[in-house]
Amino acid sequence: MRLAGGFYGFLEDLHHPDTGLPLPPPTKTSKAHLRAFVPGAELDVLKAFGGTGSFALAELELSPKPEREKQGDPFACKVRPLTLKPFTSVPESWMRVQHREAANQPLILASIREALEEQLRRETADTVTKLRGETADAEAKLREARSALDAAVLEKRSLDGVHERSLRAIAELTERVAALDAEFLHRRVTLEGRLRELEALLRERGERLVALELLDRTDLEKVVPTTGRADARSGHRFQDALGGDFRQLAAYVQAHLWHKDTRYTRAQLLDFLTLLRTRDLIVLAGDSGSGKTSLVKSVASAIGGRCTVVPVNTTAS
Repeated sequence: MRLAGGFYGFLEDLHHPDTGLPLPPPTKTSKAHLRAFVPGAELDVLKAFGGTGSFALAELELSPKPEREKQGDPFACKVRPLTLKPFTSVPESWMRVQHREAANQPLILASIREALEEQLRRETADTVTKLRGETADAEAKLREARSALDAAVLEKRSLDGVHERSLRAIAELTERVAALDAEFLHRRVTLEGRLRELEALLRERGERLVALELLDRTDLEKVVPTTGRADARSGHRFQDALGGDFRQLAAYVQAHLWHKDTRYTRAQLLDFLTLLRTRDLIVLAGDSGSGKTSLVKSVASAIGGRCTVVPVNTTAS
């Protein structure tokens, strides 16, 4: 198809729609087989099909008599209105034609190439449009994910701050509770010491009053008993169970502590038990963490004794 001046056009290089072979000339002098006139009313259709260089199918009819006389060709043709349509694929009937003239081959090849290119353009355009849509959706989802991630990061930072503050508060409360426990234990030990001093003072003064026969001993015993309460704890007497042998006691304590994953040599335990027999002040020397306090607690636990840890100020002289 070729446009001429924008007001009309021509179909050129005409071929038969069923065989694809070039149209034969009606007469030796006629050129009706070479081109057909396209009225101006069909130009919009031509432009929609791509204009110059595009292929199309159409039905032909004789041009008006004045036009044929003007061209000097009684077989001059024009496109019948509303029959022009695009040539998008090669008909199967063309493939069944066995003998083609050489001049027909370029048209067939060009038609196939143009049809394939047009199909490829459409598919490519559809694919590009689809990919653009998917890309836009993916970018939108990515923005949403980034926003959610930023919000999660901010929330995590906030929670981390709350967690750190909670840990500090717990640490402060733990230190405060430990300080209160130490203070309570210190006051308890102090009060117990003062109570013992008071009992001793009352006993001493009471004995003087009894000696002066100013106080009956029965009344003194009611105020300051000489014997404490009976020990209600269950157990065995050292003399009955081990015959009063401290070596056997050291072996027993060592075996008892071994079952609790606590290790001391028998010599260490025997020395400590021997010192306890003196009923005097015992000073254990050693680096921090060497097991001094653990030794006292472990032996007390093994023999059913009482162990009270009294915190002291390390700077005290």
